[in-house]
Amino acid sequence: MGHKRALLTNLSSGVKETVNQGIFCVAGLSHHTAGIEIREKFSFGEREILSIRGELLEAGIKNYVVLSTCNRTELYAQAESPEALREFFKRRINSDSLSEIVYLKSGREAFKHLFSVACGMDSQLIGETEILGQIKKAWQIAAQAKTLNALLNAAFQKAIYTGKRVRTETAISAGSLSLASLAVHVAAGKRPLLNESKIAVVGTGEMGRRIMRELLDYQPQETFIVSHTRSYAEEVAAEFGGRALSITEFPNVLTQCDIIFCASASPHPVLDRSLLPMLADSVAPAGLLVLDLGMPRNVEPELKGSPLITLYDLDDLKELATKHRNRRLEALPRAGSIVEEELQELFNWIKARRVTPLIKELQLRAREQVEKNLKWLLPKTSNLSEREKALVERMAERLAKGLLEPQIKLIKTVAEEEEFLEVFKEVNEINGGDQKRIETRSDSRIERGVAAG
Repeated sequence: MGHKRALLTNLSSGVKETVNQGIFCVAGLSHHTAGIEIREKFSFGEREILSIRGELLEAGIKNYVVLSTCNRTELYAQAESPEALREFFKRRINSDSLSEIVYLKSGREAFKHLFSVACGMDSQLIGETEILGQIKKAWQIAAQAKTLNALLNAAFQKAIYTGKRVRTETAISAGSLSLASLAVHVAAGKRPLLNESKIAVVGTGEMGRRIMRELLDYQPQETFIVSHTRSYAEEVAAEFGGRALSITEFPNVLTQCDIIFCASASPHPVLDRSLLPMLADSVAPAGLLVLDLGMPRNVEPELKGSPLITLYDLDDLKELATKHRNRRLEALPRAGSIVEEELQELFNWIKARRVTPLIKELQLRAREQVEKNLKWLLPKTSNLSEREKALVERMAERLAKGLLEPQIKLIKTVAEEEEFLEVFKEVNEINGGDQKRIETRSDSRIERGVAAG
């Protein structure tokens, strides 16, 4: 018993992929480490994510997933040198405090971070649900770009499952506010009579649609849906009601608006100083209330000082979100326990993956020996009936299986020990096993990255 315990290693010290593809790691920045003026420099849409592939390949990063939201940008990868991930951020930021802004985690810590993010435990709004969809989208983009391998694929699928389980089994999302609902909540607090207000929603992506959905309960006097592509605005207006406008038509109704929600993916501001003279004629009695949920920011920061506008950006909403945390904080211990359970499930898969090629080779070798010896024996047993010969074959197979079972069990037990695995491989080769078959099987599994997860 003591010998078996000595063979076990602690996975908490870090987990390596089973075919020496490198260490699972993540580098990134978030609302915890960087203000909005830095985060917006690292806001990547799908096109930008696809465009950085060449840069990452040059750095030796072949398998990766980019998660970019309004509150975080993270690069998950399996890399020989985790520091290469930090360099990706370093090339884009000129700061003496890079180590404080960009975090780097590897092994078990990186897995746990991914799972915690998926569960909403690391979000600005604890328990918010948008992050789960954003992680799924990041995983899908990586799958389409063929930058997933088996480990990344399994890790992200398990993280998504864990996020769903935590929200089902705990109160982490009970009564929680999404970013969209928080913004509408703030607007309702500042302008109590939303049903008498004229509201513009700039942006028709997921965030814009969420805002429109939240506004349905308040039934504003009029809603303008604004998009760079008018047909997109018309689609949202058909779903939720409201008046569709292109971005070029927006200035025509600007002075009619009491509240503007900005959630556009535009790389340039949709509200800037050039519109200030127009706002002087605004009909809003309390001034124009603007909530900027865009990343990069949709509203020029300089407008914050204008007496004509009350402007809230993502960092302002972060401060307000702290008032809504207490109930969800109570769910964190149970959520953390679920994360640990699911991490162990993933690590068990990793261990099994390490030894699967070797086990298959041992089973194949045993089958070859059974067939070889039956081929020698059966011609010498002409006095046996067909039923008796079948029993002999079955006994030989059961005997081989019984002899293999303790070996397979021990191999799985020491799956984390590189030295022991090498000994098993050497013994297998001495006994006539095919080492190339083991290596080929390992290579083919990593090539089937998406399917193998």
